Amino acid sequence: MKQRNFTLIELLVVIAIIAILASMLLPVLSQARKKSQATRCTSNLRQIGVAINLYMADWDSFFRSQNATTASENGDSAGRILWPVVLMKNKYIEKSNSLDLFQCPSSPLTEARQESPFYTYGAAYGNLGFSLKPSETQKVLTRLVLAGDSWAVSKQAPQFRMWFTPSSSSSRADYGRPYLVHASRGNMLCGDGHVAAVNRAEMQQEKYYYPSDENVAQITAAADGGGQFYYDLR
Repeated sequence: MKQRNFTLIELLVVIAIIAILASMLLPVLSQARKKSQATRCTSNLRQIGVAINLYMADWDSFFRSQNATTASENGDSAGRILWPVVLMKNKYIEKSNSLDLFQCPSSPLTEARQESPFYTYGAAYGNLGFSLKPSETQKVLTRLVLAGDSWAVSKQAPQFRMWFTPSSSSSRADYGRPYLVHASRGNMLCGDGHVAAVNRAEMQQEKYYYPSDENVAQITAAADGGGQFYYDLR
């Protein structure tokens, strides 16, 4: 029996079908990867929330301010230390696990930045940023953002401190903003320990808050999913 070979047209048809199927599957796979990253990010923040609560249990319900000089990760002359380092040095989080835990898998990072606590989830900027007791913030505890996805526009990277309000000051350009990186949502660790995937409208309508200088203030600014600018939410 004579063997029949495929014609050129038949091969082109098969290749075209494969290309069409691939074009249909790739977006699905991409969405699945992004959803997996968002889930990992949520898990990271929940673990950080547990560590923060353990620290607060040992320190009369207070948590250390996030503020610190950018000159040294180990602190400055005023004794200020990065908040991720506080948790690691006090062994509430194992240092060997910290690089992955303190970084959102969806946030792009250069290799040089991957080993620095400066480029982690952001927390409220201010010398007294975390000095509020839970008893003083009960009314907004479920919407009080302790830490979450952040992005500093000028540095094109996550930032350990977040500035939640619009500011034209150039000194604030290096500070992070809440980063809406997960399909126009940002994961935020709230005061009661839960993690909320918050979009721009929810920040405005539900009035999420951040702790700052012995009071709470509304969040009014955030970076978009491309990390290029921040919204004025007011």
